[in-house]
Parts: sequence; structure tokens; C-alpha cells
Amino acid sequence: MADLCPISPIGPLVPPSLLGEDEDHDSGTVEMWKRDDTCIEWLRANQDGIVSNEEVEKCIREIMDGPKSVELKSNARELRVAAREAVAGAGSSDKNIQLFVDEIIRSCGSIVKGSCNDTS
Repeated sequence: MADLCPISPIGPLVPPSLLGEDEDHDSGTVEMWKRDDTCIEWLRANQDGIVSNEEVEKCIREIMDGPKSVELKSNARELRVAAREAVAGAGSSDKNIQLFVDEIIRSCGSIVKGSCNDTS
């Protein structure tokens, strides 16, 4: 579908690396996402997909106070700043919305009778 209709993303996007896609990222953005499959492993605690309260508590304590907590909190702060910049005036969300509106206005000119530009 994207090949047929150009799509302009609006707002901050999930990086492809987080979705399991291996692509080159030469965009100059800071890599805040670090793939870590350990959090997925415990979700498969048993064949029914049930996780014990103790396991959930252990994992929460690990991310809040464990050795990885400093890195996770730092990444969260960077994401917060990036999200605020994206939704601020002249941020990426603002720019993408403007590009989207401009594309709609441009495409209206190519529509025959009944188009946005038709005043008859």
C-alpha cells in the first residue's frame, strides 16, 4: 500500500530496530533503544503464558534498582526529551503534519471535477 500511496508519518515513531528490522540508521539520531530479549523470556514462564507475582516483582525491582536501572532511566530521560521536541512547535510532528497537509493540497489539484479547487 505504501508503494501506491505516499504516507507521511505523524509523530515520534518506534525505531525499526525495536521492531526486529535490521536497517542502516544513518539519520544521525541517537540510539536510545537497545534490544534486550531477556524481558520477553520471562513472559513465557509456563505453557499457559502465566507469570507468577514473584517473577513480575523480581523483574520490576531489577529495572528500578538493578544494575541496568541507571541505563534504563537515562534512556527514558532521553526519550522524554525527544518526545517533547517532536511535539513542540516546529518539531518533527509539526513538520510531518504540515507535509501531510501540503501533500493533500497538492493532490487536490490533480483531481477532476469535484476537486478541492473546483469553485463551480
